[in-house]
Amino acid sequence: MGKKEHVAGNRYINATEEDVLQTLDKVFEGYKKYGAINETDIKGKRILEIGPGDSFGIGLKFLFLGAKSVVFFDKFYARRDEVLLKEVYRRMLLSQNKYTFDHLFDNALLPKNHWKYIYGKGIEQISATKDPYLYQEPFDYIISNQVIQEVYALKPAFKRMIDLLAIGGKMVHHIDFEPYNYFRYHLDQEYDFLTFSEITYKWMVNKRGMSNRKRINEYIRILDSFKNIKYQFFVYSCFLDKKKMDEEYIIYPNFPKNIKDYYEPIISKQKPNFANKYKKLPIENFMVGNTYLVIEKMDN
Repeated sequence: MGKKEHVAGNRYINATEEDVLQTLDKVFEGYKKYGAINETDIKGKRILEIGPGDSFGIGLKFLFLGAKSVVFFDKFYARRDEVLLKEVYRRMLLSQNKYTFDHLFDNALLPKNHWKYIYGKGIEQISATKDPYLYQEPFDYIISNQVIQEVYALKPAFKRMIDLLAIGGKMVHHIDFEPYNYFRYHLDQEYDFLTFSEITYKWMVNKRGMSNRKRINEYIRILDSFKNIKYQFFVYSCFLDKKKMDEEYIIYPNFPKNIKDYYEPIISKQKPNFANKYKKLPIENFMVGNTYLVIEKMDN
């Protein structure tokens, strides 16, 4: 599979070592907190990270806590600052004495031995026949950070991930429901990114790793079609952070009254211009900024 660099997922271009380390700590703590994952739970477990982008630092943290194996799966090979990341990995490795740099990384700074890096297709495109490595043994944890909102074929993506998950295993997905790049900084109103027709929007974002614009109701409809899971959305920030929550997080859709009162006039004013698929959705769909979706697979 040829290596073609892509700008999607290159989170740490122009970052410092401290920036990277602090971000990795924050992301990892989010997985533990919202997924109710204790560090002692990780020993002997198999981890699948969807969309690691330009860094394998989260996988390192799982390995250091005794994970049996880590697999990274990405649609794109993200452009990366190899000099920066090499120093970051070396600093991380100083915190433990089980692994050496040469044992974990090849000359291209890609994983080897206890972990594996696979890229070139979306998670919704995998199959047991074409991707047998992924299906050899179930994963105990499947994680992603600001990736799922860029998956357009959500139902097959969740179906594949549920198939890969062990019974009793968990998924923890950080999902960003806000617009970004052009759609955040160059339009007139907060919700203008929802005014484009589906055809127009897809043309605008073609192959650029941009938000699918799906609101939380569509995730719920899809997840409710699977009978062997239970799930919750932990909302920790409101849309564009225009109104701060007093709570650390809320379980969707239980927004407090002051949040609803703030967003209702803004949304009501802009809603007539929304694309048809959004016009009849409940107001809570448009109040979500960032959330952690936690899924647990049940025994049939």
